[in-house]
Amino acid sequence: MTRSDSRLIEAVYDALNNTEPLEAAGYRIAVEEKDGVVRLSGVVRTEVHRYLAGQVAAAAVNGKRVQNDLVSDLAIAATVAAALARDPQLAPLTFRVYSTLGEVRLLSPTCDPALTERAVAIAREQPGVIAVHMECPQPAVR
Repeated sequence: MTRSDSRLIEAVYDALNNTEPLEAAGYRIAVEEKDGVVRLSGVVRTEVHRYLAGQVAAAAVNGKRVQNDLVSDLAIAATVAAALARDPQLAPLTFRVYSTLGEVRLLSPTCDPALTERAVAIAREQPGVIAVHMECPQPAVR
């Protein structure tokens, strides 16, 4: 990486850090530059944050092309839920899926170890997922 590349990347990080909606919501964004293209990757909270980060980066790089490969928590949760619903063993179950900066929380309707392990494995394979935490129902106390 050349000195000008590192300055360019630093300028993008500075611009992202000084953009209040992104800073307030939190994000995990990596910035790379290769062959004149600035690439954003990582996780943001919403699609609006994804779009905003791309616009902020474009403004910071003065005409260089920006490739926005960010994924939002909403997209991650939807992708995980769809993958679980496509699985023949898990399709009859309804999992609640939440994502916070790529950390997925699955609320399972069952505590069956084989099914919960399968659900965790499928969730881990989805783009943008950093970690998966499974929660299953607690037995009623009598």
